[in-house]
Amino acid sequence: MKQVNIFPLIALFFLMSGCDRQESNWWIKGQIKNDLNGAVMNGITIRAEVKKLQSGVYNDIISTVSEDQTDGEGQFELSWKRENISFCRLVASKSQYFDAIVEVSPDDMRPGEPFVQNVHMTPRSDVLINLSSSDPSALIKFSVFSADDFCSCNDEAEYEVVGLVDTTIACMTGGGKWLKYQIQAFGSGGNVYHLDSVFCEPFVTTQIQYSY
Repeated sequence: MKQVNIFPLIALFFLMSGCDRQESNWWIKGQIKNDLNGAVMNGITIRAEVKKLQSGVYNDIISTVSEDQTDGEGQFELSWKRENISFCRLVASKSQYFDAIVEVSPDDMRPGEPFVQNVHMTPRSDVLINLSSSDPSALIKFSVFSADDFCSCNDEAEYEVVGLVDTTIACMTGGGKWLKYQIQAFGSGGNVYHLDSVFCEPFVTTQIQYSY
């Protein structure tokens, strides 16, 4: 009796099963790098969040549908069951980094085809601004100028303190960048105008102190 080699048939079955599974999934893959130096980042948790169609209506509930961790080359792969979605975003998180949030248009995604979306993460620098005065009549105005989207030090247009004061303002900015600031002080000791900048090292708390 002629023998039939069934191994190619088995391999073909598993190959077709894999293809069918991918065809029924949304699929996103990419690489995560450090935005400051371009180094690949391993061990980063990244998840896909979506808004789904429920009962024929798109709702505003955001749910996590897939999660992964980057490998030694910073690569990740997210896959989940294909269903109607109106919104999709990737969220990557790591301690001492700002969360990286990247929106992906569902119109650009194709079932069974990997959509490539690379992600960059920005290291964080904490900032402590200490303002003090021994003059009861003092007025101190402190301003920060930054184009960094992650900088919270300029959330207020101007910080203002009056009289006898010793206060500390805590904020944060992207690490590895210069932070420009301005101090204006008025009181019995005369008027002061000071413009300066400080380099904010990643993962380090930068301190700015001024006393009138």
